Parts: sequence; C-alpha cells; structure tokens
Amino acid sequence: MISNAPLTHSNPDHYFGVQPGIRIVKTTNGHDSDPDYKLPVGSPVTWMYTVTNTGNVALAGIQVTDNRPGVVPAYQSGDVNNNGQLDVTETWIYRATGTAIAGAYTNIGTATGPTPRGRCSRR
Repeated sequence: MISNAPLTHSNPDHYFGVQPGIRIVKTTNGHDSDPDYKLPVGSPVTWMYTVTNTGNVALAGIQVTDNRPGVVPAYQSGDVNNNGQLDVTETWIYRATGTAIAGAYTNIGTATGPTPRGRCSRR
C-alpha cells in the first residue's frame, strides 16, 4: 500500500561565532605604568609581559615584542598543556632584562597573533 503522506527530511547546521582577543600588561620591576618610579642609573631592570587571551578561541603564533632595540621578551611560562596555543583559560608570561639609563625612559610591549579563520569540519 502506498501512502499519500508527503516525504520530509530535516538537516540542522551550526556555527560558532569566533571573537578573538588578546591583552598585554607590561611592568618594570613590578611597577605598572608608574611615571614616578625611579631607578638608579646602572641598576638592573626586569620587564614582565603578561599576555592573556580575552577572546573565545585559542590563539596560535603569539609574538611579544618591545619597541626598544635590544629589549627582547622571552617566553617564560603559561602554556599549561604545551600545545603552543594561548588558550582561553591561559595567561603567558614573557620577560626581558636591561640596565637603567639616565633620564626618562619609556618602552612599549606588544602582543600579536594571527586572527583565527573560520573552518569547516565534517562529522
């Protein structure tokens, strides 16, 4: 017996709205943006760069730089699962050192990473 009922089929589709974000906080010997902080000329300086993922997806290829020649931030810690990606729940620490010079001194730390692109996966 043939039914006169119409044939139907449904197929859901999904996406995840990628909103990447990154934040950096740079300190000088533990002081954050303190123009009144004074150091004797010749004393050691340690810059710490704290990089946090403020978005909703992991970030790969993170680079931390400083605008002053010779100041090279080096990764110290934070990649808890050692996957090379700044995960949403991770904070990475970078460090650079130098010697205090005479007069006012300012340097800027910058964290960058490629913007994640959309991708399809089949299940």
